[in-house]
Amino acid sequence: MKKILLILFITIGNVHAENIPLPPSVAGIDDIVNDFRGTLTTKIIDLGKNFIGQLSDKTIVFKHNNVLNCHGDMIPQGEPVSSLQYNFKKTNNELVEKSIYTGCLGLISLVEDVVTRGGNLEPLKYSDFIKGKRNIDLDDQQNYRLYRISNSNNEEIFKILIEKKDKIKLVDFYILGQRFLRYNYNFSESETRLTISYSGYSAKYVQKYGSWEIDSNFNPITNAVIVTKGVVNQVKYIDGTGAAISQNEFLSRFDNLVTSSSIARIRSIFNYHNYYFPTTKIIQTGTQNDHLKAELRVAFNRLQNNIELNLVKKQIQEYLDAAENGLIIDNRPKQ
Repeated sequence: MKKILLILFITIGNVHAENIPLPPSVAGIDDIVNDFRGTLTTKIIDLGKNFIGQLSDKTIVFKHNNVLNCHGDMIPQGEPVSSLQYNFKKTNNELVEKSIYTGCLGLISLVEDVVTRGGNLEPLKYSDFIKGKRNIDLDDQQNYRLYRISNSNNEEIFKILIEKKDKIKLVDFYILGQRFLRYNYNFSESETRLTISYSGYSAKYVQKYGSWEIDSNFNPITNAVIVTKGVVNQVKYIDGTGAAISQNEFLSRFDNLVTSSSIARIRSIFNYHNYYFPTTKIIQTGTQNDHLKAELRVAFNRLQNNIELNLVKKQIQEYLDAAENGLIIDNRPKQ
């Protein structure tokens, strides 16, 4: 009986053991997505501040109490100027979600499809949906997620496929139907290894008032980050030959091949689709203090030296969240 209890205890302990975390300088799945999806999040928040929101049948409809000029089209007083729709269907081991973001004159801006499998399948909270928030990475009990963003014609703009089994998690990132990045996580009790594969591709995206043609062909490139457990976790950055490289070299390569290229292009496409929504004014709230200034100096130093840019992005996102929650006030004079 004691042996059975011991085995059970060891099994439960392994189930709940936490993976060794990667350093914050390595962009996670949500970091990469938020880099471009943040433009949609900001627009959703601004819609809630600039217009009157009404909830009806899983749809939030925004109206204006005056006649609105929406990019040259006049929308009568009290008529919808934009809407956000969220629906889901849940079975025993699968959750299917769809969000439709609609702008002026009922024109669909973007469509978001999410399919998740495994345990702990909970629909997106209403409080998060109206703030444009969504986590992309899997929870501990989940083993599969397909996240896809398309336009009104079902043309795919961006997609992530995440699959997890045992101690391995594989993540594929796609732009306009072409894979440009792969994350391969391997977890053990003593270390976490992330192998990053960069892929070249060619793609084209054409819309009524804009077009994007991408020719980024190159031979596949790999990097790895290895974190070994210890009193102070040891971090190693490895190139495709297995040789050690500096953190700065690793981050520079990631920026050149992902952040400043593919993600920047997706962000540009998102900015185009945000034009479907009515124009909104930025409403500033919050407070400034010495702690904030100290953090800004550190962030500025990182930018000057081109180091730990992902930390700077995270810090800016924290400022945005604080501003939305009324914790930062801008008393600068209007220019």
